[in-house]
Amino acid sequence: MESYPGEFVFHHYPLMAVMGLGAHKDIENSISPPSSPNQPKSPASRRSSTSAPTHSISTRLQLSRTLLNILLAKGQDTVWEPPKHGNLMFRVVALEKNHQFPVKKTGNKAVSSHSSLSPMTPDSPLYPDGLITPIWVKKHREVAPSVVVGFYDLWEWSMGGVSIDEKEKLPHVPEPLGNINPIEREKDTDLVAEINERKKTIIDRGIKFTVVILLRSQHVDDSNIDERLNYIKKMCSLEGKNMFFVLPPSSQNELQEFATNLQKSLYDHALAYYRELSKRIKKKRSRLPSTTSAPNVRREEKSDNTNQPLIVQGWMVRYDYKMAMFAEFRQEIDSAVKYYISAYDLLVDMFAPVPLITPNAPRLTPRTKRWAEAKVLADSMNLKICKLYLYFSGYTQSVSHLNKHVSTFHGLSDSFHMGKDTFEYWTWKTKQYRLYGDLLDIAVRNGFKIPSVETWTNTYESRGAGGSGYGVGSGSGAAPGGVDPRLILQHAGFYYHQAAMCNIERRKKFLAVETLSKESPDSPDLPPQASLTAERSVDHSALTIELLTKSYEQFKKYKSGRMTLYLASEIAGTYYDVNKYEMALRQAQATYGRWCSMSTKTYRKESWHTVLESILRWSLKCAKEIGSWDTAIEIMVELLSDRFTMSEEARLEIQNDLKSILSQPNNPSSTLRIDMDQINSFVTVHFQFKRLTTFVGTSTPFQLSLGTSHTSPPVPFQLSFIRLIFSDPYFNHYIRCGPITDSEKSKEKLQYLDIKNLKQEEIEETGVVWAKDVEYEIRKNSIVVFEGLVVPKESGDLTLMSVCLGTVTSSWKVELNFSINEQGEGIQRRKWMELGTENEVTRPKFINLEGSGDRPSIKVIQKQAKIDFKASHHPPALLNEMYPIELKITNNEPEEVRVIMNAEIMAADAQ
Repeated sequence: MESYPGEFVFHHYPLMAVMGLGAHKDIENSISPPSSPNQPKSPASRRSSTSAPTHSISTRLQLSRTLLNILLAKGQDTVWEPPKHGNLMFRVVALEKNHQFPVKKTGNKAVSSHSSLSPMTPDSPLYPDGLITPIWVKKHREVAPSVVVGFYDLWEWSMGGVSIDEKEKLPHVPEPLGNINPIEREKDTDLVAEINERKKTIIDRGIKFTVVILLRSQHVDDSNIDERLNYIKKMCSLEGKNMFFVLPPSSQNELQEFATNLQKSLYDHALAYYRELSKRIKKKRSRLPSTTSAPNVRREEKSDNTNQPLIVQGWMVRYDYKMAMFAEFRQEIDSAVKYYISAYDLLVDMFAPVPLITPNAPRLTPRTKRWAEAKVLADSMNLKICKLYLYFSGYTQSVSHLNKHVSTFHGLSDSFHMGKDTFEYWTWKTKQYRLYGDLLDIAVRNGFKIPSVETWTNTYESRGAGGSGYGVGSGSGAAPGGVDPRLILQHAGFYYHQAAMCNIERRKKFLAVETLSKESPDSPDLPPQASLTAERSVDHSALTIELLTKSYEQFKKYKSGRMTLYLASEIAGTYYDVNKYEMALRQAQATYGRWCSMSTKTYRKESWHTVLESILRWSLKCAKEIGSWDTAIEIMVELLSDRFTMSEEARLEIQNDLKSILSQPNNPSSTLRIDMDQINSFVTVHFQFKRLTTFVGTSTPFQLSLGTSHTSPPVPFQLSFIRLIFSDPYFNHYIRCGPITDSEKSKEKLQYLDIKNLKQEEIEETGVVWAKDVEYEIRKNSIVVFEGLVVPKESGDLTLMSVCLGTVTSSWKVELNFSINEQGEGIQRRKWMELGTENEVTRPKFINLEGSGDRPSIKVIQKQAKIDFKASHHPPALLNEMYPIELKITNNEPEEVRVIMNAEIMAADAQ
C-alpha cells in the first residue's frame, strides 16, 4: 500500500487535540532530572502556571507521559479498524500550549475566503483544476481537531518554592476573598486569563474546548480546593456539559479509566462537529450549476494551452468525497460508502472519452498530472469502498466492486493509449490485486474471518437465486442455488497470485517495448521516455517472487497443499526465466528438498504429468547451466518415461543428451544412485517366486521381468549389469549385460533369459555374488523375463530387497534402484512364464499363480524327513517284569539324518 498516499487509505477517526501534556517527542526525549533537594529555594513569584519550576518537573512529566501514552494508544495510522459497538475511539494529537490554530476564514467579500487548498486559490497545489490533495485529508486528520482538551496545573505553594511548613508560618492577612490566600487567587486569576484566551481562539472555529485541571498531592487536604475550582470554572464560563474536568493524583488504572470516560463524554461533540462540516459541504454542492449547463468546449479542441478551471463534475467529486470522509470520521459507514461510491462514479465518468454526466465537458487528458492524480484517487476510493463493505460482512459487494474497478479501467485503457498490450496497463493491474491482497492480509491479522464456501452457499440459498448482490442474477441462466465464483471472497493468497501473474505479463510487455525501442527508436508505439526509464529501474523478477512468496505463505496458512507446491514451483520458475539457474534449484531444494521431491511426488501420485514435465524441463536446464550433472542425469532418466507426452524426436534428444553427459569426465569413485520408486520410470520391474513356501535344500525358481512401453526408450539403452540384492547376501546375483549379437533376437518383443547356472565370483564394490553374462539391452516395446533359482540352506524368510540396473562408463557409474520389497500388493493376478516345446518362447504360455501383485518374499521351512518307524513287541506286559520292545528306524534320505526321539509307553486302555 506504500504506493498510495496513506491519507487516502487509512481509516479515519474523530480528531482530538490535547494541549498541556507536551508534544509526544518531547515527553520521550526531554525528561529533565529532578533538582537537588539541597538547592536553595527562591521566593514566591508571579509566574504563570504554564511554566513550572525545575524541582517538580520530573513528576509532572511522568504524569504527562503516562496520560499521553494512554490517549495515543488508539486511533493511529491503521488501514483496518472496523467500528465496534461501544468502542468510541479518537485519533489524538499532542500540541504545545502555545500552538496556534489556522486563522479562521472571514466573511469579507473583498478578501478571498477560499481555503489555501481550494482549486480557486492561485497558490493552491490544486489550482485551477485539481480534485483532492492528500494535504487536505491530512489537515483534518492531524491539524483541524473536532475537540480540544487543555490540561492545566492548579497552582500550589511548592510551585512557588514555598513548602507547607513555610506556608503555615506566613502571617494571615484578612481579605474579602474569604479563606483564599491572595497569592493563590492571583495565580488562579492568571490561569483564568490563560484559559479564556485559548478558549476564544478555539470556540470561534466551532471546536469543542474542554479543560482538565491537574491536581497535586498537596491539593488533596486543601479545604479551599473546591472554592478555587468553582472560581476557575465560573470565570472561564465552563459550566456547560463536559467542559470542565478535575484529575486528582491517580494510579495507572485510574488514568486509563479517566481517559476512557473523557473520550466517551466528548464523542458526541466530535460527531456534531463533523456533522456540521458535512452540512456545509452539502449546502455548497446544492449550489452547483446543473451539469447540462457546462461549457460546450472540449479540452482537446482548445487552441491554446491555458489551464481551465475545474468543471462542475469535478466539484461534485470533491464535495461527495468530503462528505464521505466526514461520514467516515463519524463512523457512519453506510453513509460513507454511499458518498464514496457517488464520488467514484463521477470521477470514473471524467476519464471516459465522452462523459455521460457532462457530455460537453472536457475529459481528463491522459498522462497529465491531473489525470495521474485522479487515477490515484480512483484507486484509493475503490480500496475504501471494498474495505467498508467488508466491515459489515459485505463480501460479495466488496469483491464485486473490485471486479468493477478492474473491468472499468480495462475498458478505458485503450482510450488512454495504455491498453492490455502495454506494460503500464499490467503495472496498474498488478497494483490493484496486490492492494486488495494487502487489505485482506491486514484484516485477517486483526481478527477478520474469510468466509468458508459453505457460508457462501448458505447465504445465497437463504437470499434466493435472484438475491441482490449475491450469487448470479435471476436472468443469468444459472441453476438455482448456484454461486458466481467471481463474487466469492478468497483469502489474500489468491489476489497476491493474481498480482504476480499480472506482473509476469508486465515484464513480457516491457521486454517487447525494449526490443522495439532498439529496433525502431522513433516508433509512435513507444510509451513516453520518462515512463520507459522508470520501468527500466524495476526488478520485475524480484517483485514477482515477492508476490508469489506472499501467496505461498497465505496458501500454506490455509493448508492448501497443492497450491503451495504449485506456487513454490512458480517461484523457482521465475528464477529460471531470468537465468538465475542456481537460485531456481536452490529455491526448489529449500522448499521441497532434493529436486522438488515433495511437489513432484504429489504430482506423480496424482498424475499431474504436464505440470511435472514443466518443472523437470526447467530444472534440467538449470542443472546444465550450473554444471550439476548428477541432477541432470536424474531428471533425464525420469523424462524418458512414457508418462510424459512428447514427440519421439524430443525423447530421443533427451536420451542422446543423457548419453553425452555419461561420457563427460566425472569423479570415477562416485556412484550416482537414483531411487526409481520415487520418480516415473521408463522401465517396469516385476519379481515372482513361483511358490509361496519352499523347503530347505530345495531348488526354488524365480522370475524377474523387465518391461518397456512402445515409445521409450527411443533407441536401445545398454545396461552394464543387473544386480539382485536379497535379504541373505549369500544369494545376491550379478548379471553382466552385453549387446545383443543376434539381430533377429533383438527384434523379439518377448525374450526369455536363463540365469539358473551361475558361478560365484567376487565383484569389486559388490562382494561375492552369483554371476553370469547375458546379452541384454533395454529396448522399447519389449518384455524380458529372467528365470533363476535359489537353494535355501536355512529356514526363515528369504526376500528380494531390491533390483539395481546399472550402467558404467569411463567416468560415471549410475545405478537405477527399484525397491521391490517396498512395493504394495497389486491388483493383477500373479503370472508365470512357461516355455513351449524345445525352449521356444515366441508363443509363450503364461499361467496364473495364487495371489496378486509381485511376490518378492518366500517362506523357507524344514521339509519332513523320509524316515520309517516300526515297533515290535509281544503283549501282555506284566508289572515288575522286563518287557522287550524292538524299534526299527529306516533312513530313506540320501544323506545322514540326525534324529532325536522321545518314546512314551502307555497302557492299552489309556490310548
